[in-house]
Amino acid sequence: MRTYNNWFEEITSSFDYPLSNGDVEGTHNKIKTVKRVTFVMQNFHHFRTKLLFVCSKDR
Repeated sequence: MRTYNNWFEEITSSFDYPLSNGDVEGTHNKIKTVKRVTFVMQNFHHFRTKLLFVCSKDR
């Protein structure tokens, strides 16, 4: 109940505004995953190309 009282204004405004940062969080998670998998990649151009490919696959 204390959490509800502390966050009441934020909770009620989430019903008024249909905005979310879920897309940004998902993209950030993909970038972190690619960085973790390809941490030994020497060429930044290849790394950037791989990031662009992975992040544009869902769109």
